[in-house]
Amino acid sequence: MAEFKDRLKILRTNEGLSQRGLAEKLNMSKSSISMYEGGQRKPDFEALETIADFFNVDIDYLTGRKDTTHKYVEVLPDGQPTEYYDNEVVQAVTDRLRTNPEYGLLFKAAADLKPEDIELVQKFIERMSD
Repeated sequence: MAEFKDRLKILRTNEGLSQRGLAEKLNMSKSSISMYEGGQRKPDFEALETIADFFNVDIDYLTGRKDTTHKYVEVLPDGQPTEYYDNEVVQAVTDRLRTNPEYGLLFKAAADLKPEDIELVQKFIERMSD
């Protein structure tokens, strides 16, 4: 299982934050974040709570005791809660969808694709990545 230092770096980079940016958001020093990610220092319980709350994950996930994040609950504009479960990849995608609605167009378009169309799109994306 991953260690705290690894989880923190993954979560931070998934948010597109520098160490300094995360430190500012958490009201911590940049050197604390750097030492956490370098494994030279471990956060106290209060710091763990602050970091877990910021990234919307539970402390067991953050410290590497389990490999899945907790259940997310989001309240929709109509007031209804929606629940979903995440892993690191799904969490990154859902966070991007929430902050960049234009990504939603990709998912809407993909919902009606046939398997052979999805294969064609995958090949296209692979060619673009080369």
